[in-house]
Amino acid sequence: MLLATGIAGAGCAGLALYRSRRAPSPLGQEELSARTAPNTISAGAKWAATATGGGEAITWWEFGDPGGRPLIALHGLGITGRSFAEQDALFRACGIRCIAPNLIGGLASPQRDARISDLSATVLRLADHLGLARFSLASVSWGTLPLLGVAALAPARVERAGLFGA
Repeated sequence: MLLATGIAGAGCAGLALYRSRRAPSPLGQEELSARTAPNTISAGAKWAATATGGGEAITWWEFGDPGGRPLIALHGLGITGRSFAEQDALFRACGIRCIAPNLIGGLASPQRDARISDLSATVLRLADHLGLARFSLASVSWGTLPLLGVAALAPARVERAGLFGA
């Protein structure tokens, strides 16, 4: 309710999420391109090599209103950013552009020694790549940890934050 009230107003409530299947093995850029092509299990995912962070590849989904207020939504363990797909109509109705990066699992393959702060920095690099000066954040379960890292690394960029099942 914190997210729904704080970002979109009292009329938009209840972000129900679901679990998806287990994460596939890490992907190279060529395989990543193939898997995110139309008519595949990851159809609709976007990916880019970020300008900073050594050209790291990052994947994400977008839902809702493409011109809406930016919300970066962080998933829990065992699921991907695609888990926010069920809320597409809600995001559209509320004027929210939901950007859901894959941090661990699914199409993401962070270094084995990656720390929470590294994943938080990845979120900020994605925001930079998308030209987002300010944005809101939402997290589910394990996604709370990188959300708190983003808020600590760039507090002036975070408009609001909602933590679900922290």
